[in-house]
Amino acid sequence: MRSNPFSLYKPVLVFGSLVLLLAGDSFDELDQRITSSMNRLEKRYNRAAARIDRRFARILDDEWESVTVKKGAKKYKKPKLDKPPQAEPAKQTPNQALPRAEINSVKKTDSFYQHPRPRQELTNINKYKDVTVKFFSLEFTIPLPAAVTELRLDKISHSSIAAYYRRIAAMEWFYTATNLDLIRSTRITGDWSYMLLLDRLAARLFPDDKTSQLLLQWVLFNKSGYKTRLAYSSDKVYLLFASRNKIYGSSFFTFGKDKYYSLNKKGAVRVNQACYTYPEDYPQADQHLDFHIKRWPVFNYKSRQKTLQFKYKQQLYKIKVSYQPFIPFLLRNHPQSSIDIYAAAPLYNDTAAGLYSALEKHLRGKTEGEAVNLLLAFCQKAFPYKTDAEQFGSEKWMFPEEVLHYRYSDCEDRSVLFAGLVKKLLDLDVVLLQYPGHMATAVAFSRPAGGAALAYKGKQYTVCDPTYINATYGMQMPFLEESSIEVTGF
Repeated sequence: MRSNPFSLYKPVLVFGSLVLLLAGDSFDELDQRITSSMNRLEKRYNRAAARIDRRFARILDDEWESVTVKKGAKKYKKPKLDKPPQAEPAKQTPNQALPRAEINSVKKTDSFYQHPRPRQELTNINKYKDVTVKFFSLEFTIPLPAAVTELRLDKISHSSIAAYYRRIAAMEWFYTATNLDLIRSTRITGDWSYMLLLDRLAARLFPDDKTSQLLLQWVLFNKSGYKTRLAYSSDKVYLLFASRNKIYGSSFFTFGKDKYYSLNKKGAVRVNQACYTYPEDYPQADQHLDFHIKRWPVFNYKSRQKTLQFKYKQQLYKIKVSYQPFIPFLLRNHPQSSIDIYAAAPLYNDTAAGLYSALEKHLRGKTEGEAVNLLLAFCQKAFPYKTDAEQFGSEKWMFPEEVLHYRYSDCEDRSVLFAGLVKKLLDLDVVLLQYPGHMATAVAFSRPAGGAALAYKGKQYTVCDPTYINATYGMQMPFLEESSIEVTGF
């Protein structure tokens, strides 16, 4: 398969290498050679894009197919606990002869995701107009085709959408593509942040025209190589996305082998609604959205401070942590995805540095079992319990950074925080356990630890429940002992 035309300009981004190769030239000569290289790349891009767009326009001309919109999956089959139970001390798992824990000394220089130094976006040239978009504390200037705001859909039909696409595809997109890829790869990172940026860009251009906003995003996502689909009903257009991850609570339809999810909260396609979409995907757009967060965008906000306290073995512990105030706003409408995405997400650099060092000093010298029990007590008691329905009005799984921000949390939130702490600080494997209406974890100790356990992929994992107050490793809520369990690694 040929590469998407957006990949043709990537050599432009290796600007430092180009400068080194041309270091012997004068500034005028250097400028001329860079301009010449850019012009050649632009011509290659335009030829490839024109070929793909002509093919896609023919696809849009064909008869569109009716699709059945289905209801999104639910996360839990039963209601959650209204109040977490407390374990009886007499039933705590007796301490086994576990080895001393190997505590990872987390250093900012070698254990955190390093953010590239921000680079200036490429500047505008003829046939484009600059559009400034505010993205939280950052501002980006993005060149867009000068005539893009003059284009509107005259009516909602497949022939009108095909005609719209022919007109917008005929515009110049090379420098738009170059700038967006540069911003996405060095400034904001991750598909969710990219979705938010394109949403704000479209809203900036068409503040009162939701249809034009969705159409522009559709064009940019397709040309960025993402599998998206435009669908329409009698009076609306909808933008849907293929995802690598399972999405909960979002309506979708299946086309070919992929599920396309409606992720716009304000304009979601309705279940059982009659919708139509084109018969083939945009050529060479094969990238599924991935909602894993591997590193956080770098924004210019100051961290806030709070002190978390809990008791363990009659001793009061106070843990000072910092947290980022922008995180809840960045994640407010984040699609509710599979639980491994939350557990695998890193803490923000400053947050992690403070929390890990504060916990690390209390873990040193302890056995694996004692260290796990202390982390369990931290997650069980440092955060007041409320269900998502009580706190947010609906089910919302949190990333670890959000657990530190919000006052309340429930079972899966504590589980993802605990799982991340055990993996990072103790270097022990952890899995997530989903029961009907509850979530906990299980830890693979270096030798059998006693108590409730299960086998998973050739290892024995001991149940550890960060919501079961006063429970130590190996303790499972009694009413869950006969329940089915879905095990998820990360």
